[in-house]
Amino acid sequence: MDGNISSTVKFSSNTMYPNKAYKAYVTVLNTGTCGWDEGEVELRVKIIRCPSGSACQRDELIPTRWDVNNEYRPKGESEVFIYDFEGPEYTGKFQLSCQVFYQGRSFGDAVTYTVEIRPGK
Repeated sequence: MDGNISSTVKFSSNTMYPNKAYKAYVTVLNTGTCGWDEGEVELRVKIIRCPSGSACQRDELIPTRWDVNNEYRPKGESEVFIYDFEGPEYTGKFQLSCQVFYQGRSFGDAVTYTVEIRPGK
């Protein structure tokens, strides 16, 4: 198994606010030597840093379920994983990490990105 997460993670909105619903779209390319059968590969997301710069235990930005590939993907094809999340109560920049897994084991490189939650609205 191997895969490559796109370095660009897209969101349903460019500006995010506390307690609002959003979607994240993460494209993963199958770069391995075998196909991914339906339901075999999942995307997991975790928070690496909170706005304070410290490690964070909060999980508001984490999806309530992991998104699993929905059909067979041979080598060279991509899957767009979509997860829903709610903007956390705390504002500021959160650093997140995406990683793909097969049967509970990670593969490929994790990709980190930053989400900023702004006050208001």
